[in-house]
Order: sequence, then structure tokens, then C-alpha cells
Amino acid sequence: MPATSPQGGPGRFARAPGCAGAGAATLGATPAWRWVAVRLGVVAPVTDRAVHSRPVPYLGGLAMLSGFLAAFGVAWGFGGFGGGMSGGGGAGGNF
Repeated sequence: MPATSPQGGPGRFARAPGCAGAGAATLGATPAWRWVAVRLGVVAPVTDRAVHSRPVPYLGGLAMLSGFLAAFGVAWGFGGFGGGMSGGGGAGGNF
């Protein structure tokens, strides 16, 4: 199956390495950021109004950011941003 669509853009599977990289990076970064949050005390404490029974780390968003940056890096490495907005690919550019 070709990697390009009939219109000449990225095909159905062209973004798979970036998605796999994002998932793997997020999965790997989550325990690391959890450890950092617990170590630094950046946790939601248990209170009378809290649903959780033990402190919950706050830095999960940084794990997701790590996954996004990994996907961005993989896409950059595979040339996924070739042309960009100035590539003449219409209103959206060549992504």
C-alpha cells in the first residue's frame, strides 16, 4: 500500500510512527513524572472533600507534554514538516 493518498499528501499510515512514539513516550514518562511529583511534594493532599484515599501527584500533564514533544520530534525526524506553510500546499500547508 502506498504511503501517499490520491491527492499526494500523507497516507493513512504516515502518522503511525509519531503516534507510536507519543504513546511510548507518555507511557514511559508517566512513572518518571510521578516520582518527581512525589519527591517534590507536588501532590493533591487527602482532605475531607477529596475522593481519593492517598495523595495524588499533580504532574501528569507533563507526562502528556513529553509524549507530544516526542511525537513532534519523530515527525520532524521523518520529514513530516517538509514545506510547512510556505510549501504551497493550500491554506493548511504541507503537513
